[in-house]
Amino acid sequence: MPTTTPRVTVALAAFNERQYLRGAVESVLAQTFPDFELFIVDDGSTDGCLDTLADLDDPRIRIHRQENQGKATAINYILDHALGDYVCLQDGDDESNPRRLEAQVAALDAHPELGAVFCRHELIVEGHRRAPRYRGAGPEECADVIRRVGNPGLDPTIMFRREATAHLRFDPELRIGEGEDHLLRIGEEFPMMVVGGCHYGYRIHSGNASKGAGADVVRYSSEKRARAFARRGETPVPLKNSRRISRPEHMTTVTGHVAASSVELVALRRRREALSSGLRHLRGIWRYWDSWLPLLYALTPRPILKRRRPDYQKLLDSPNGYEFA
Repeated sequence: MPTTTPRVTVALAAFNERQYLRGAVESVLAQTFPDFELFIVDDGSTDGCLDTLADLDDPRIRIHRQENQGKATAINYILDHALGDYVCLQDGDDESNPRRLEAQVAALDAHPELGAVFCRHELIVEGHRRAPRYRGAGPEECADVIRRVGNPGLDPTIMFRREATAHLRFDPELRIGEGEDHLLRIGEEFPMMVVGGCHYGYRIHSGNASKGAGADVVRYSSEKRARAFARRGETPVPLKNSRRISRPEHMTTVTGHVAASSVELVALRRRREALSSGLRHLRGIWRYWDSWLPLLYALTPRPILKRRRPDYQKLLDSPNGYEFA
């Protein structure tokens, strides 16, 4: 345990992630912002994933083991015992890029009215990184997304104020989408923003593919939306594209991410990278029309994208071309 109180608690709930956990932990330990504790809860793993960390001698690492109770219960345990002013999530199969904590801490320090900040991410597929996103989003844009029961950013990229949000717990009843439900409840009470720059790597592999599609995703997504509308006293709006989301071969959230990345890469004059990403995305899912959108955007002339995609111009209007300050 750290001898002084850290500014940030990085919360990592691990379950059978032996292949990736070491990389996730090393990515946190390599941060340019060093004032943190890395709190790992092993949620009843049976693959010995914690054994891969046995030789790491870093006082910032804290480890707790529990019987398998789900990610929400594991994160809630961390929230009960966290020392940091800010809590930052980290999935056990993903990687944080080196400036992630630095960028998000700076945003929360500079904007005390914010309850949470996200960062943009890229995909890690078969060990290769692709489809980076960079454009930040301000509080008004994030508030509009929350009003529509959407996610301003990928839920494991969130960093939030511990004391201000202490009454908002992760719901153990939601085995899928517990992070999205939690960020919605934060966004309903506090302003949020997305810092610019690509600071997180979200890994796509067979072990997490079911989280992006399937009947369970539709059920939990519908439950998450129903709870949000009930909290707000509003008439529920049915989940759109539930049939498309239920396709196990197709991760719709990933397609949307890659499409947005294509637009940003073209705006940043990196069209070749956008073309490569769009082509790779088609592997195995080319039969679905919407899977072609990333490649279509990569091929679209810049003047047309500028007229058709508001995010194109927003990227160009951001400070430094890609960061929101």
